[in-house]
Amino acid sequence: MLVAGGISTGEDIRNAIHNGAAGVVRGTRIIATKESEHPDFYLQKLVDADEHDTVYTNCYNHGGWNAMHRVLRNSTFLNWEAAGCPQVGDKPGEGEVEANGESGYDIVRYSGHEPIKGVTGDMEAMCMYAGEGAKNIHDIPSAGDLVERLWVEFENK
Repeated sequence: MLVAGGISTGEDIRNAIHNGAAGVVRGTRIIATKESEHPDFYLQKLVDADEHDTVYTNCYNHGGWNAMHRVLRNSTFLNWEAAGCPQVGDKPGEGEVEANGESGYDIVRYSGHEPIKGVTGDMEAMCMYAGEGAKNIHDIPSAGDLVERLWVEFENK
C-alpha cells in the first residue's frame, strides 16, 4: 500500500512507513523543485502557501466531470466561490480562453489545465494543484537535494 496526500517531509514519510505503508507518493513537494515544468510564479505560490491557501473543490470541472481536487486559491476559484459555486453552465467566465498552450491550443477557464512553461496568457487564473503538504514547502531545491534532505529527515527523528 502506498500513502498519498500531505507527504512533504521526511517525518511524513517515516510516519506513513511506521504505520504500515510500503511507500509514499509525493506530488506537490516534487512540483516545487528546480526541475519542475511549472513557471516560477506557481512554485513561489507553493512556497508562500499556508494551510488556508489550498482548497478541496470541484471548481475545475469544465466538460462536466465532477472530480474533486485540492488546488491553490486563485482568481478563478475566488470568482466562482463569490458566485455561489455554480455548476457547469452557470460559472462566471466559463469557456473564456484564459491562456494558450505552447503549440497554440486554447486553454479555457475551469478546464483543469495547470500552468506549465511555454503556456502564455493569464496563468494565475489556471488550476494550480496543491496538496495539504504545501504548508510545509519553504524552498525550491533541486530534486536530488530534496530527496537527500527527506532521507536525512526520515532517519533523524
